[in-house]
Amino acid sequence: MSKPVIAFVVSYFPIAPGGAELQSYLIAKSLRNELDIHFISMSNRHEKSGKIEQDGFTIWFIPKRPIARRLFCHDEFLNYYKIKKIFNQIKPVYVYQRCIGYNTWICGNLKKRLNYRFILHVANDNDLSPALSTGIRYIVFKIEKILSRKGASLADKIFVQNKFQAKSCIDFLHRNDYEIVYNFSHVLDYPIIKNTKPIHVIWVANIKPIKNPSLYLDIVKYFSNNPNVDFTMAGIPGSNEIMEEIYQIEKNTKNFKYVGYISNDDVNNSLERSHLLINTSFYEGFSNTFVQAWFRKCPVLSYRVNPDNLISEHSLGFCANGDKNLMIAFLNDYIFNYRKREELENKSLLFAVNNLSDKVILPKIKTGIIGYEK
Repeated sequence: MSKPVIAFVVSYFPIAPGGAELQSYLIAKSLRNELDIHFISMSNRHEKSGKIEQDGFTIWFIPKRPIARRLFCHDEFLNYYKIKKIFNQIKPVYVYQRCIGYNTWICGNLKKRLNYRFILHVANDNDLSPALSTGIRYIVFKIEKILSRKGASLADKIFVQNKFQAKSCIDFLHRNDYEIVYNFSHVLDYPIIKNTKPIHVIWVANIKPIKNPSLYLDIVKYFSNNPNVDFTMAGIPGSNEIMEEIYQIEKNTKNFKYVGYISNDDVNNSLERSHLLINTSFYEGFSNTFVQAWFRKCPVLSYRVNPDNLISEHSLGFCANGDKNLMIAFLNDYIFNYRKREELENKSLLFAVNNLSDKVILPKIKTGIIGYEK
């Protein structure tokens, strides 16, 4: 007897190495015994349409369209007929879509015709917020916001990652039937042991404006002559301007290195050796890198992002609430305060094990997808 089909409308990990993609991949793996898994994957790493079988999944590729992106600042609205054609072939019983956008509208619109259970998972804090841009970008993103909210309103189940997103769900979708679920990982079966000197600090993200990489570089420059700390920066390269700055600082600074894009396994290995993860983003959802860090006894020093105030309430690091000077002051103390480091490292691991493990989170997600407790 064939298994019911679920379509994950989200780019396939590890071809697209983001946090939303990784979480979707982990959810899909947990459902392999119960459902026939299909990914509809959109990425600029796909050169042409088609499908492959991999890791027990069927992956359908929809390439990005560079010309449309240059003309309209977007290309997802062109996916409608491709996704419709795939859905007509695979006949999904469930559709799981993550990251609100034009694809949300597409999945909501097709649900009315194909009668599947539509599960929406909000990824970023700005997913439901008003359009933030100017000129032609504002028009394009305003249309996207209007259509995506229409699609979201048709979802049978909505997952959000924090209380801010929950409030946005009420304010913009006029729905209070959401469920808050945090990102998750598995509990390691070996102890994490850190070297005491020097203090290793790491920044991991795609190098783009929303991640605010220049702030991390400012912190690096402030501590450039301090032999007690070293800094690593990892992520897919950004604009020529920011990359020139990074390479120049790396050339002139002994305790800083940029390692480029690294795999998720390498991220985990780096976090195991690191004493602190710095996040400089203007906003996130529930950063997957936070979760990976806490499971590896690596507290987080955050510029603004503090999902549900967890960092502050549970001593998982420090949130500077948008104040660069507070970040510098915290790090200056953290470098020399062994007791504080040990306390935050242990509390980070304990919180992760008790609240963010796959055994805690996955049953909630699987029940929300399938619609009842298995």
